[in-house]
Amino acid sequence: MGTKQNHLSFFSGMIILLILAICSCDSKPSKKEAPKKNDKVIKLELAKLKVLGNGTMIATDSSAFCDNLFSKKMALALLLGADSSCTQINWKGGQLKANIFLKNQYASTVYTLKITSFPFNGKAVFSKQNPTFSVKINNRPLFNLGACQLTKNGLFIPAHDSILTTVVVPKSGNFSISISAPEHAVWPIRSIELRPSASSALIKGIGYSPFRDCQMPGTIYLPTHKEIQEDLFRLSQSCNTIRTYAATGVNSVVPGLAKRHNLKVFAGAWIDGVQKEDQKEIAALISLADTVPQLDGLIVGNEYYLRHEKDKEAATRYLLNHIRTVKQEIKDKTLPISTAETHTHLFEWDFTNQITGFKPGMRDIIKELDVLLIHIYPSWNGRSINGAAKFTVDTYLSVQKFLRQKFPKENKRLIIGETGWPSKGGIIGKAVPSLPNQRKFLLEFLSLANKNNVEFMFFDAFDELWKMEGTDGLGQSWGYHFSNRTAKHDLNSVLLPIQALQYWPKNTSKNNVAFAKQSKEISNLFVIYDEWPSKPISVIKQKRKSEVSSNNTLISLGNFYPSGFMGPSKSGIKLSACDCSTPRSGEMAMKITIPFLKSSQPWGGIYWLANNSWNGPGINLTRKLIVKNNQSVILTFWAKGLKGKERVTFRVGGVGNGSDSIPFPVSDTVTLSNKWKQYSISLANENLSNVVGGFCLMAEGQQNQFQKQVTLFLDDIKYEVK
Repeated sequence: MGTKQNHLSFFSGMIILLILAICSCDSKPSKKEAPKKNDKVIKLELAKLKVLGNGTMIATDSSAFCDNLFSKKMALALLLGADSSCTQINWKGGQLKANIFLKNQYASTVYTLKITSFPFNGKAVFSKQNPTFSVKINNRPLFNLGACQLTKNGLFIPAHDSILTTVVVPKSGNFSISISAPEHAVWPIRSIELRPSASSALIKGIGYSPFRDCQMPGTIYLPTHKEIQEDLFRLSQSCNTIRTYAATGVNSVVPGLAKRHNLKVFAGAWIDGVQKEDQKEIAALISLADTVPQLDGLIVGNEYYLRHEKDKEAATRYLLNHIRTVKQEIKDKTLPISTAETHTHLFEWDFTNQITGFKPGMRDIIKELDVLLIHIYPSWNGRSINGAAKFTVDTYLSVQKFLRQKFPKENKRLIIGETGWPSKGGIIGKAVPSLPNQRKFLLEFLSLANKNNVEFMFFDAFDELWKMEGTDGLGQSWGYHFSNRTAKHDLNSVLLPIQALQYWPKNTSKNNVAFAKQSKEISNLFVIYDEWPSKPISVIKQKRKSEVSSNNTLISLGNFYPSGFMGPSKSGIKLSACDCSTPRSGEMAMKITIPFLKSSQPWGGIYWLANNSWNGPGINLTRKLIVKNNQSVILTFWAKGLKGKERVTFRVGGVGNGSDSIPFPVSDTVTLSNKWKQYSISLANENLSNVVGGFCLMAEGQQNQFQKQVTLFLDDIKYEVK
């Protein structure tokens, strides 16, 4: 599952459901570090906390607060973000701070941070405006929580009643905790407590890839060091190990940065059968091994055999040669060497889930390894969520037993290199992706892993929209955070000890929350843009400047590319294909700003060009769309202006070099409002056999009263059959 560059698939919306609570369990502490009977729970006194801003109050009886906002009578609560006016439009948000001393009681101590709150009355829906509740440790993000919106009054509330996470304390010291609520929101906090427990010596890790929205390997759009540092701090508080998937590019900086956060690191090299590129990866991995202090392991290849099993003998020989090269050339010969592969491609299995032997060539590969990373995915195998966690752990134990039998003197270490459950995507057999099922799997897996001393790296930390495996967004939806780093569930740590999870809710949310459905398009249409990325991406192996806007903002990748910048203003046009500030549907929209630079006729525009070229070849829409009798093709799109009253011309076709099958542009000039509105351009009787200019927009300074610029938003640009 974890990829470096070119795992591909489709992206589309599906039903999003809100859930509450995942649980995670720590391994049983050793006798030396058994929990002490006098371990003290630190309970913060709400009335004594430092409050910043005007938006916080203490309620001693809030049963009637704001028209019976809460479903239970509260003896005492800190209403973070609220004031006594009950006019939430005036609420400006709130923040509280606490300075506490956390003692390291063991070799390393994990404090479980639990924040409980009161449930609300009435229904709530997921908020597309995406205000965020946050928890910080020493002014660094620990836990971000999305918001829901009460249907009766529009008030923003936390997506979960209560949260459970961890704070790692390698040495005693003073810590600051800050908790914030956004504007027009309230967080009714009932209690805040921290409980210490011993850190586990077992691997409890996360698969980590640093790419965020609108970032993608193989392009110029890459995460910054600041973004990576922020991610690694979060992970350093919620896991003890990370693995990486590539040794070149931006991935090369991750191991060194992670070690600064006291994380164990298994550094990976991406092997894909392209000799020149693979040699660069191997050389980079060897360099990391020789330069990054105290790496914990090297991973040569990720699911290489799965992707090259057509020629099994060649695949195993190629991988084995690279493993041996790394072993021979690294300076530290004690550094553990591994590869990562699915359990079904490593071993032969019978119908009772028992191993019957090695896959061809795999015995020789495993013999060369110090550590084996095995990927176990019950969902990819089409299994029901019921029993999926048990299947995963049972498979691990079977492999562990088999390795001990086959290599009795070599003490092969076995780690689950990836396992997890997607929160959305296409159904495979009996495996249904959903947020509740993801929570159920994580809760049950971590509990069983704890009981059986299973070492693992959960897949993965964050959703990544560039990943394309499966259908309907399946490959993008494995994180226990959304891609914007807000938590999907009411807990987000794999370090939580069993003591913290025994009484945590096993079921889904107590809040009566419903997420709006994102219907899957089943009508006859051809999509230019609906989300990023909007269409299957072929293969991007190099930076292509013609695919970027003038300000280096990532554009949508599809069959028509917004690369035809025009007019005297073209050098200043700014385009973002993943603006999250005001989407019409889904999570993103396009934001375009056209400046009117000094000119006798100031104007600017963008053509969405077929195959990224003014000269074509075009797209044959007659092969993409099925048009029956009495039907015709129209182009539909949603648009709005930043302020309203922006005059913009939209058109299709008419690329003026004779290559476009629509020789003259079909145009419509409109005045935008600051509210989303759908527009359409009829293409009845037009020749759609070689469309080069799939979509176009233009704005003129004169029509816009010579303002400095116009800013508009676009969403859901589609050819439809009506």
